[in-house]
Amino acid sequence: MFVKFEYSFFLPDVKYVDFRGIDLKTGNLITQRFSKD
Repeated sequence: MFVKFEYSFFLPDVKYVDFRGIDLKTGNLITQRFSKD
């Protein structure tokens, strides 16, 4: 099972979205970053 939540940052020069999730089986934090172009 995998739980994911999303939050966004809007910085003066950088716009991106981070997707963070916790793998409930291993307890590891998973992060993926996508630019918003």
